[in-house]
Amino acid sequence: MNVASVSNMSKITVYQFMIYDAANGQMRKSCRWATRERIDWLHGEVLEHTAVQVDAQLIGGEIDAMSAINFDPHAVVGFQRQAR
Repeated sequence: MNVASVSNMSKITVYQFMIYDAANGQMRKSCRWATRERIDWLHGEVLEHTAVQVDAQLIGGEIDAMSAINFDPHAVVGFQRQAR
């Protein structure tokens, strides 16, 4: 992949969010990041201050519009962040 194609990757905004944990009967922070639309679909609570733009190809590998478990959007930019 050349530098020009890296700069042309589409970006997507993802957030951390709170979700109801039925097993514990309380809200907890999800171990995934997701788009606002997916969080709304899950009836979760968006944590607005966590908004970050990432390459769209990093989201949706396992579940549409969501990151892999324990995804770190603040990892070093320019290198693969996780194995697929």
